[in-house]
Parts: sequence; C-alpha cells; structure tokens
Amino acid sequence: MFINNFDPVAFQIMSFEIRWYSLAYIAGIIIGWLLCKKILIQKSDFNEKFDDYITYLVIGMIIGGRLGYIIFYNFSYYINNSSVPLAYPEALFSV
Repeated sequence: MFINNFDPVAFQIMSFEIRWYSLAYIAGIIIGWLLCKKILIQKSDFNEKFDDYITYLVIGMIIGGRLGYIIFYNFSYYINNSSVPLAYPEALFSV
C-alpha cells in the first residue's frame, strides 16, 4: 500500500509558500497558451484575441475553483456562514 508523505510546498521564500499545485496551474496555462499561439492558431486576427481569452480563462479558473470547493466539499459549513467564502483564501485554487 502506498502512503503519500509528499510535502505540498515546493519551496518557500520567507513566509511566502509556493505549492506544487500552483506550479502545475502555471505550467499548464503557459504550455497551453504557447501551443495554441504557435501551432494551432493560424489566423492573425484570432491570434490577438486569444490573449484576452487566456485572461478570462485564468479568472474563470480561480472563481470556478473557489465555487467548486464550496459546493462539493464544505457546502453545509458555507451555507451556515455565508460571509466566510469571501474572507478565507484557504481554497482559492482548490479544484
């Protein structure tokens, strides 16, 4: 049986922690963006609009991750404490 003792913190700068899942998000966004810009997009007009799309995609990932955590993992807690989802950053990038 495999027991996961993996440290979620990749590295720490003073009190600022960089976690592995945030590096995975960043790598996925950058690789996807570069692949689309270089390989998949051939029209120049759509190529310029694609940068705006990536911005909306990142914002949607942040909001969707937060809402997904609230709805699927701790719904009863957040329904009783309705001001907490905006106050706590604990699940900002939870998916």
